[in-house]
Amino acid sequence: MYAREYRSTRPHKAIFFHLSCLTLICSAQVYAKPDMRPLGPNIADKGSVFYHFSVTSFDSVDGTRHYRVWTAVPNTTAPASGYPILYMLDGNAVMDRPDDELLKQLSEKHRQ
Repeated sequence: MYAREYRSTRPHKAIFFHLSCLTLICSAQVYAKPDMRPLGPNIADKGSVFYHFSVTSFDSVDGTRHYRVWTAVPNTTAPASGYPILYMLDGNAVMDRPDDELLKQLSEKHRQ
């Protein structure tokens, strides 16, 4: 009586599959990559009138990872409550930002 026409969904699935693959391939090229260029001279290298800097290097137990820890200590006497502390996990991203003017402001806050 009524003839039902069968239409395959394969062409739609194939188009969807190919578009999905194309999207994955294109998006793989866009992911963020770290900037691995060496740091230029920063305030720790140049020195400051208000702070003194020291650099300590550490290696992982397996020797594959290497870390540098910069320590900046004000050239003023420590207040009775001690110096405040700031930890930065990616110092490479910020060590070129501080200048002597900022360090002067931070040093003056310790005296109060």
